[in-house]
Amino acid sequence: MGRAAVMPAENVGEHDKVNPELVEQYQAELESSYDQQKVMALEDRKTVMLRVMTEKLKGDARSEDTEKTLRDRVDALTDGFSFACSAMTVQLHTARLGLAHSPEEHGFLKADWPRPLDESSKARFCVFRDLRRQGFYLTSAGKFGGDYLVYPGDPLRFHAHFIAVCVSMNESMPPCDILATARLGSNVKKTVLLCSPVEEEEDPQTQRVVYTSLQWSGMA
Repeated sequence: MGRAAVMPAENVGEHDKVNPELVEQYQAELESSYDQQKVMALEDRKTVMLRVMTEKLKGDARSEDTEKTLRDRVDALTDGFSFACSAMTVQLHTARLGLAHSPEEHGFLKADWPRPLDESSKARFCVFRDLRRQGFYLTSAGKFGGDYLVYPGDPLRFHAHFIAVCVSMNESMPPCDILATARLGSNVKKTVLLCSPVEEEEDPQTQRVVYTSLQWSGMA
């Protein structure tokens, strides 16, 4: 992979100057991501090739020659595999800050953000802020019956692990709604999280979020 070039800055302010250490850190993360994606792409290619060859040989007796042919094809693919840099997925930080947890970004995430007024929006806002501070990525979960889909990393590289449903701690939910939500999460292979903001006793202005996980267990 080609390395990022640090261009000399002209007529820029103090906060606009290029930081060589950050450029090196970003380049190292980019190269690490490339290596990981190359391994994943090779494994996917092997899986597809073995499936196709197995389908072609279905019904034929598996012999030592057949096994050797499969091994040779896999070895040849491994030796000759190439993964173009242009094919890798790269996260671009534009309008939103990434979660590199530099002091500036950490301060931004801990800042007192403007708060909405109605209780439902407050609950969703508190849950969003808490999950983002923990490093999760969130997208809308309207089609899954929740408020947020919670990802352990970049949504372009990971599947969502949780469906976050924001409810007030004092709000009651009918048992049928709880069962329906848990069953829906099981059908899409995700864990449902009931997320409830709670005010701290020492400081009523500070809120923490209590998480309750739901998983559907079928009965025989």
